[in-house]
Amino acid sequence: MHYFTIDGVKRDAEFIATTDERDLLGFITYLNIKDLKEGNHVINLVRKKKEKDSLVVTVEETIPFWYFKS
Repeated sequence: MHYFTIDGVKRDAEFIATTDERDLLGFITYLNIKDLKEGNHVINLVRKKKEKDSLVVTVEETIPFWYFKS
């Protein structure tokens, strides 16, 4: 299972499975960021997976970004 956090806060998102022009499987999603304060933020893609008798949580990707309201 995957989910996103922005600045450490878990965000609701629906993942849509898709393929690119090379037929590689991936996913897309849209995150609502309108309630963020202006400035620097970090999105983390987090993965939960079961290994033997435990649940392992890892950050798969970290994306820093700046947000400014237009």
